[in-house]
Amino acid sequence: MNSKANDYNEITFFEEENLNIREIIEPYLYYWKWILTSVLLALALSYGYLRYATKEYFTSAQILLHDNGSQSPELAALSDIATTFSGEGGSALVTDQIKILKSRRLVSKVVEDNSLNIRYFLKGRVNESEIWKDKLPFSILFEDSSVLYKDKFNGNFEIEFLDGKKFKVKDDSGVFPSGEYYFGQKINSSFGKFVVHNKKVLQNSQYKIYYQPIPVVTQSVISKLDIAPETGDKKSRIINLNITDNVKERGERIINSLIEVYNIDNKTDNNKLARATSDFINNRLEVISGDLRRIDQNMAQYKSKNNINSVETEADVYLNDALSVDKQVVEYRAQLQIVKHLNDVLNNRNFVLLPSNIGIQDPALNTTINQFNELILEKQEYSKSMKEGHPVMETLDKSIAELRHNIRNSLNLYQNTVQTSLNTVQNKKNDAMAKLNRFPMQEKGFKSIAREQQIVEAVYLHLLQKREESELRASATSDAFKIVDSAYTQKGVVKPKVSMVLVGAFVIGLVLPILFLFFKFLLNNKVESKSDILRVFKGAFLGDIPCNAEKKKLIGLNDRGEVAEAFRIIRSNLNFVYPKDDTKAQVMMVTSTIAGEGKTFTSVNIAQVLGVSGKKVLLVGGDIRSPKILITLGLEKTMSTRKGLTDYIVERQLDWKNLVIHKENSLTFDILHSGTIPPNPSEILLDKRVEQLIEEAKEDYDYIIIDSAPVAQVTDSLQLAHLVDTTLYIVRNNYLDKRLLDILKEVSENHKLRNIAVIHNDVNYTKRGYGYGYGHATDQKKKRWWQFYLQN
Repeated sequence: MNSKANDYNEITFFEEENLNIREIIEPYLYYWKWILTSVLLALALSYGYLRYATKEYFTSAQILLHDNGSQSPELAALSDIATTFSGEGGSALVTDQIKILKSRRLVSKVVEDNSLNIRYFLKGRVNESEIWKDKLPFSILFEDSSVLYKDKFNGNFEIEFLDGKKFKVKDDSGVFPSGEYYFGQKINSSFGKFVVHNKKVLQNSQYKIYYQPIPVVTQSVISKLDIAPETGDKKSRIINLNITDNVKERGERIINSLIEVYNIDNKTDNNKLARATSDFINNRLEVISGDLRRIDQNMAQYKSKNNINSVETEADVYLNDALSVDKQVVEYRAQLQIVKHLNDVLNNRNFVLLPSNIGIQDPALNTTINQFNELILEKQEYSKSMKEGHPVMETLDKSIAELRHNIRNSLNLYQNTVQTSLNTVQNKKNDAMAKLNRFPMQEKGFKSIAREQQIVEAVYLHLLQKREESELRASATSDAFKIVDSAYTQKGVVKPKVSMVLVGAFVIGLVLPILFLFFKFLLNNKVESKSDILRVFKGAFLGDIPCNAEKKKLIGLNDRGEVAEAFRIIRSNLNFVYPKDDTKAQVMMVTSTIAGEGKTFTSVNIAQVLGVSGKKVLLVGGDIRSPKILITLGLEKTMSTRKGLTDYIVERQLDWKNLVIHKENSLTFDILHSGTIPPNPSEILLDKRVEQLIEEAKEDYDYIIIDSAPVAQVTDSLQLAHLVDTTLYIVRNNYLDKRLLDILKEVSENHKLRNIAVIHNDVNYTKRGYGYGYGHATDQKKKRWWQFYLQN
């Protein structure tokens, strides 16, 4: 015999409920072909998915925001104020600019400028692949291009190229009329006339064109945009602009166009304030120019009237002092005029930019005016996308009103201060003029006109200088940022990731069948292994009987198959469960929980292997309700001609020895079959002649085996229990409900059956990865690869 015999010759009397990894894995490995097929199928599907899935590409760019030195003084001051109050420096600026970059206003402009609301797809055999508009072999031009940007512009149609001159339009919705047309022919649609031009000849190719509303596409682009500051440095002014798109060219166009639109928008904001300042200066220049003309005219008239060509008197020293004081008077009056103008603007127009940097000498007031202008610009931007009454607009209105009030107060304080200074210098002027009273009135009048002329000229030149500075600032406004990297699309596809899809497919292909098998095993309530039995039964376990694939009901005398070897092992293990009394014959009863578990099959074959060993064996048919022994042995005809156990009990004159069927053909044991089926089987087995039969049989036989009835259905076996030494309890694999094992537990714990030993019948070893391995090489079955692995 094989050396592995020791693995099965040892009888099990008790087994702890330890986790057996091998028993968990083996049932799954039996279905390895299912699992392998599932994995291969999942990988094949993943390959198909990768072949036809829409591929997406990653495009990125970087810009560096300039510091305040590149902004206009007005916006720079506002930025400094924001930095001072927030305490975040560059991070606050970066955060604000990111919000602007992702605003619907800018992104919508990008969508319109690049006609991103129109998408083109080339129809293939399986799916549609999107084509960038610049690579199309044709173009579509609407007579009125403004319809492309209307919110109601929505639809799609197909174009099929027939030859180099004609094409076919198909649209089931009726928006674009279906039919055949020539290239260059005007086609009427619900959105106006359009023309299709071909760039090159394409036959038998089909394209699908989708038109979507601008707001829908804008929201889609915003959702795909990823704009974030450079990580690692909070003070960094670098902004990363990223987008993932299935068309590389479109992703690059979106990023580059967004940068361009953002730059234009920033310059527009800077120029608005410069224009407001320039307009104010121009208005003041017109007024001053009129004053100069009036003074020049007065000078000419005065000279002509008084016949004066030049003024060279000793009063020049006093006059120069008066001029110096008078210049201060004019400057203070100019300051008061500026204050008056600003008050007029504040009182007459609510949401208009105030001129800044026009001569106000109060830095705090200038800062407040710059804050006011910034809020006005912000309100103008929000008003493009928000209505009055919106919480943001209400907050801005409140802030503007507060600043307007503060500016009025500051102007009043500043006006009082200037007026006080003006009064002081006016007194000085009066003193200087008193000194000049002693000079001739003509010379005094001339000097007065000349003095006024110099003062007005000085103011005029100052305003010209300020206007020039403002215009230079507006024309020389630089970009608010520097492009570090223009839009660049990385090589390779970012979605779907080949490795992730393949790994995912492998995992799914592996897990799904395992999950299916797990629930299959979980929902299977049949006994499947020895461990199922030993979990409820703490007694002797004689061994397993493998599946009877050859359907042999009786093993041969020289049989070397797995079934025969199993019964030989059970024969050896019986020695461990018999009472230790070799002088007496051993009485065994074979029973089970329910019918169909193989009691009779086990009884006849145990009798056979015991008989082969030279023992005298009597097999008694104790199942008098459903006798199977003679049927199993192919002796059905004998049932009608030979009396049996029930006949012996009822007919008192009969001798059981005369009813025994002695060894026939290949049988190695004698048989006393069950006899005629009685109407009262339970009462029959209580008769004392049954016990008398057993006692007498012990004198002639070494082993008496009673093939009894199932214990869950009738009480016959319980009534015979006191006559036997050992009870062989048959549990059929994948047949008996696990819940019925409680019956085995109950009869064992309550000692209703004597000396119980369990035999596990009909075990499928191919699912468990092991076998007996006995017999000749020609009798052994080829094992699966995983069975060899698990046995090592």
